[in-house]
Amino acid sequence: MFQSLRPGSRVFLLEKKVGQTPSLKIGQIEMVSTPQYKAFNSGYGAIQSPSLETVVNVRVRFDDGPMDYNQIPANSTVADFKNGTILIDNTADVLLEIDNLMEVSKQALASRAYHENVLQWGPQMKSQLNPSFAKEEERDRKIDDLNQKLSLLANSVTQLVNLWNPQQGDGNLRSNT
Repeated sequence: MFQSLRPGSRVFLLEKKVGQTPSLKIGQIEMVSTPQYKAFNSGYGAIQSPSLETVVNVRVRFDDGPMDYNQIPANSTVADFKNGTILIDNTADVLLEIDNLMEVSKQALASRAYHENVLQWGPQMKSQLNPSFAKEEERDRKIDDLNQKLSLLANSVTQLVNLWNPQQGDGNLRSNT
């Protein structure tokens, strides 16, 4: 529990932001405040909450400097800040969070084939149901084909110009006039 931590205690910061590889920092507690009732912000300033939930403020030193975490549930071992950042006070809970992350990833990977099939099936069904969609798809395919052919033609012209450039050859290119 966070209220039981003392200076020098080890804590873990798990960052699991969408689109990024998760990271884990290990830090040491520098300071833990005495437990206090959770403050409630009514929009007009902080007032005491009618609940009996107690919170603590902690300062943790990581390799890249100290960080302050406020309003952490005093009787909890995991503080989820709902922004992809989780502060954890013991190794067992860190391992549980890592297992949960791995399980979510396994489920996502297991459904990959299904999603690839949907991406192939969807346009086919849309073409059958909506002839204008089929025409747009055909038009886009033709434009892509034309762009590829134009690119090949431009490369061929560039090669011909380089081949017939008298400055690059032996200078034997002569006009028939």
